[in-house]
Amino acid sequence: MLGDLTGYVAKLESAFHELAQGFYQQKLKTIRARSIPNNSPALVVRQLFKLAFISELRQDTHTAY
Repeated sequence: MLGDLTGYVAKLESAFHELAQGFYQQKLKTIRARSIPNNSPALVVRQLFKLAFISELRQDTHTAY
């Protein structure tokens, strides 16, 4: 019985992980697609911070500047 429960929990964890990865990937695309008016340095830094933070959440250190 405990083995079955462990298997279900592992499957559930895998499903949630996949959904979370997809969610954060979509967020990254949305942030990258936004235009920055007049290339304001403050807004550029803000956008880069968001991209780096979300990349860290995804444990994607390659794109997390």
